[in-house]
Amino acid sequence: MADDRDITPGAALTDPALQAALERWHGKTDDIATVRTVLARFPWREYQYKYGRWEWVDRLFDFGFPLKKWARTYDTVLLLDPVSAQPAGELRADRVKLRKYSGTVRFAGDPRVGGVLSTTGEDIQFLATPFMGRGEVMSQLQVLRPGGTPPPDFVRYLREPPAKNRPWVADQPSKPPKPS
Repeated sequence: MADDRDITPGAALTDPALQAALERWHGKTDDIATVRTVLARFPWREYQYKYGRWEWVDRLFDFGFPLKKWARTYDTVLLLDPVSAQPAGELRADRVKLRKYSGTVRFAGDPRVGGVLSTTGEDIQFLATPFMGRGEVMSQLQVLRPGGTPPPDFVRYLREPPAKNRPWVADQPSKPPKPS
C-alpha cells in the first residue's frame, strides 16, 4: 500500500474501493509498483476511446504469391483528449475488454506514455504506449507527474499522419477499399 504521505490530493488512489481493488489485482510484479505510483499521483479522467482497427494483412494461404485481406485487430486503444477530442495517446490493449468500437473509460496516468485504465473504477488494467520499450515506459511512469512532459520520443507518432493501412473501425465501420 502506498504511504498516505505519497498520495497526491485528488489522485485516484484516494478512493478506498480502488485501494481494495489494487490489493486484489494480479499484474506483473514490476507493474504493481508502477501502477501504485501512477494511481497515487494521477486523478481519474474520463476519456472517449476508439478500439479496433482495420489492418491489411496476409491471408493464411498465399498460393505462391501474396494474398492480402482486411482484418480487424484489437491490439491498441486510442484515447481522445476530453476537451478537444483529438488523439491524446495510443496504448497497447492486449488483455483489455472494452466495448467495441468506441466508448468512455476512466484513465489515470499520461496517455502519451501509459497508465491505468478502468471501465468501472474498480477493474484496473495497466496500459503502455506501443512506441517505446517496456523498461523505458516503466521508468518514465515512475518519475512523471500530472502536467509533466514525457521525452519527445513518446509523442512522435502524434505528429505523424495516421497509417493509411490501419484506420479505426469506429471511423470506418465497413471494410476499407483495397489499398493502391
